[in-house]
Order: sequence, then structure tokens, then C-alpha cells
Amino acid sequence: MPRAKRAAVGQLGLLPTSIKAMVEVAEDHELVRLARLLDWVELERVAAAIRKGKVKGPGGRIPHLRVMLGAMAFMALRKRTYRETEDQLRHYVPARYLCDLMDTGWTPDFTTLQDFAELMGEEGMASLNEAIVKAAVAKGFEDPSRAVADMTAQEAAIPHPTEVGLMGAFARGVGKAVAGLGRAGAKLKVKVTKVLVRVKMLMRRHRLFAKTSAERDVVTRELLAQSEQLIGQIAKGMPALSETEASLAGQQSKAWERIKQLQETMGALVPQIRHWLTTGKVAAGKIINLKLPELYAIVRGKSGKKVEFGLKWGIVRLKNGFVLGVPAMTLENESDQYFAMAAVRHLKALFGKAPVAYGYDRGGWSKQNVIDAKQMGVRDVGIAPKGRARWAVSAAKREVLVRERAQVEGSIGTLKSSCYGFNKPNVRSTEMMAAAGYRALFGFNLRKFARAAVAP
Repeated sequence: MPRAKRAAVGQLGLLPTSIKAMVEVAEDHELVRLARLLDWVELERVAAAIRKGKVKGPGGRIPHLRVMLGAMAFMALRKRTYRETEDQLRHYVPARYLCDLMDTGWTPDFTTLQDFAELMGEEGMASLNEAIVKAAVAKGFEDPSRAVADMTAQEAAIPHPTEVGLMGAFARGVGKAVAGLGRAGAKLKVKVTKVLVRVKMLMRRHRLFAKTSAERDVVTRELLAQSEQLIGQIAKGMPALSETEASLAGQQSKAWERIKQLQETMGALVPQIRHWLTTGKVAAGKIINLKLPELYAIVRGKSGKKVEFGLKWGIVRLKNGFVLGVPAMTLENESDQYFAMAAVRHLKALFGKAPVAYGYDRGGWSKQNVIDAKQMGVRDVGIAPKGRARWAVSAAKREVLVRERAQVEGSIGTLKSSCYGFNKPNVRSTEMMAAAGYRALFGFNLRKFARAAVAP
């Protein structure tokens, strides 16, 4: 039988190529397994409860909770932006299967995805992560009777905080916010323009011409005086703007809220800068970013990275590797001794009883913590003692808990990898930074869930 002649290079076919693809998803694909394993009814119940507590009323369109939850799961597993997720849900078949979009041509756009993520927030992502861990326990994938914990830092995507940089950011923020007020802020704009020009000139002098520490100190002090003057001018102009606050809408309303936030944050920061100029020491609770004032400096003592800027997190690893976490939103609850007991209370509240065995490093040790843990129901308290104090468990149980305690570092390292995006999330608020941390935990546990289902 003669062979068919090969078509000439560049020759077009008789019929145009179809833009509709007939694609079959592999049965063992990770996203397919998750779509079939997860209890979507329970996840929808969790999301609906969060939404009910935040929306104003029952009006509006019925949300596509099943689709949006699948999208959040995909973002957690693959570390995608909202625009990238929209593109993947539109063209990537396993992602459409995960989101139950195989029988429809509709795809949520990136603004819908962002609105839903902000609606869920920190509380919603924490609840979804806890629901996955509970499901793993119910299916026998996880055993909460043994747990170990540690603390780590979640770095923020912010510039290195300096006094000059913070004052310059304050002036730039005020300039943009006043411009966003439009006609409503015309009088305030006239008052602050001269100061803003002066600050800009001082910033340039500090960056280019102040060569010695004495010259930089003089410029910093003058910048502080200009910042205080700017705060005073804003304070004088705020009563007039408050009278027209009801008429502000859209971008004007956002600009007005930004001015108030900057005024409040800089009012607390000025004494801290003055304390540093006077004593040469950083004030306690120093504000490190004007947009995210809740963040703080975390002294780590690492080689090459002595200080990290962001939030401190407590991470709990259960026996088979599923993880839970909670951010320390204030300096009062960011110590190891506090979290060592907070983790036990959290596990007891989540599963109805405390773990039988619990381990922590020596940072969480105190005689009172050992007593409190036993009173909460922990039989084997494996908190590493300080000094010459003795372990509260036998040598055999100590070996087990120390070995599992070391595995927490591996879980934390995986969370901080480029796969999940725990570190330096691209967010604009502290709440969404915490939500990004919970989303990384959510993705980590989802992948663990999918693998546990096919493990021998």
C-alpha cells in the first residue's frame, strides 16, 4: 500500500483547527483525587457561616461557594495570584474539575476571587484549614494523640524599616491621600504642599549628600520636625473634612480613611523616633511599617539574618504530619512560653481532648507549664527542660518526642518554600497576611490529604 504524501511545509489544512479540546482528566491526578475526597458540603457550611457573619443582609446574588472554595484550594496548592488563578480555571482542565466547572462555560474573574478571599479573611482560612485536619482525623489519616510545636517567623514583603524611610513614606502617603480627596481636600492640599516639598528635598539630601553620621543626624532631626508640622496641619484640617465625611464616596472615602490611619500611626511613631534620636536605642513595640502597623521586628539571632520583620507564628505538627498554626498578632502572645500552653488549649478545643503526648523545645519550659499541661490532660509532657531540671517523661518517650520535634522544622521549611507562599505574601493588610499564612497551611494539608488517601 503506497504511503501517503507528506503535506508541504506551511500548507494549511482544509478545515480550521478547532478551539474546543476534548480532554480526559487522569484518574490519579492530585486535583481529581481531592475533588472526590473532600467533603464539600462541610466546607461550604464553614464558608457560609463566615459569610453570614460579614455580609449586611441576605440580599444579592447567591454565591458559588463550591466553585470559590475549589479556587481557594487551587491557589493554596499552587501559589497563584488571582489573575493567574482565573486563567488556570478557564483553561486548565484539572483545575476546572476541582472547582466543579466541567459542565459550564462560566469562570469566575480575578476580582470575584479576590472579593471572596477578602471575605473569608483570616478567620475563614483558619476554619477551612481546621476542617481539613478534622476530616483527616475522621478518615484515619491523622492521629491527634501526639503533637509537637514550635514558633517561626512569617516575613512581610516590606522594605527594611528606617526612621528616614518611615517619615518619607508618611509624607508620600499624605500627598497621595490628599490628592485623592479632590475638591474636598483643596484647602488641606494648600497647607501641606510646602511641607511635602521640604520633606522631598530633605530625603534627597539624606540619600545623596549626607556623608557622615553627624550630617545624617541633622537631616533626620529636621525631617522629624517637618513630620510633626505635617501632623499638626492635618489635625487642623480634619474638623472641616469631618463635616463633609458623609458626602465622600468611592476613592474619596478611601483617601479620607487613609489620612486618618496615617495620622494615627504617625502620631504613635513620632515619640518612638524621638526616643531613638535621644537614646540611640529602639523603643519597645516600634512601628516598622505605616500600612501594616501591627507588624513587628522578630529577633532571631541567625547568621546573616539577625532580625526578621513580620509576624511570629506558632506551628503545631500532629503525629502523621498535618499541621495547625496561629499567628501572634500582638507582642504579648509571641513568646514560646505563652504558645507552648496556647497550643495545648487549641488542640483540646479542636478535638475535644488534649493530646496524650506533647513536645516543645526548651523555650517553652517552665515548671508551671509542665503542671498546666498535665492538668489539661497531657499524660507525657515532653517540654525540654532548662539548666539542670529533669525531663517530665521517661527516656524512651523523650526520644520519640525529640525525634518528632525535629520534624517540625522540616514542615516549617516546606511551608516557607516557593510552593506555598508562607513568607512575603503580596498583601496590603495584616489580616490578609495572616490569611495568606493560613492558606499556606491549607495547601500543605490538602496535599498531605491527597497523598494519605493513596498511601499503602
